[in-house]
Amino acid sequence: MITYGNGEVLFDGNANGFEMKYKGSITIESNHDNLLVSVSKNKIVGLMIDGTSLPIELFTYQGELRLLSCKTTEGTTLERERITLQGVDYWELDREKWEDDGSLWGTRDGTYLVGTKPRKSAIKNDKFAEEKAQPFTKKKSLNKIINAVRSASKGSY
Repeated sequence: MITYGNGEVLFDGNANGFEMKYKGSITIESNHDNLLVSVSKNKIVGLMIDGTSLPIELFTYQGELRLLSCKTTEGTTLERERITLQGVDYWELDREKWEDDGSLWGTRDGTYLVGTKPRKSAIKNDKFAEEKAQPFTKKKSLNKIINAVRSASKGSY
């Protein structure tokens, strides 16, 4: 299960990688030392480079975020995770005047702001920025990339 809100994304389960689809724009402030995280316009991908299970706190963030879906993997098993939101009151999400609001509770489709909204999603102080900057070709397999990151990160991080 994935829980998010209050500027943090938490994981309850056993897996060593994840893929989240989201709406919004965030800056990932911090994440676990052995967690390789990549963020794009609408997707966040994370992988434990040492093969261990994901930590409870995946990362902290600032900005606007609404998680749409999350899949986790352990070995060759892919599992869809349940997503819950914490620390957000319904009335904080409602941008209309209360007397004009004709929506049903829980039907809002907005994002949830923590801090300030960045122009573009990014990772602050990315520990693996150097490895990610290497030229990427479509023919490289994921295992080659993971092994390169693992070997480069031994002793450096």
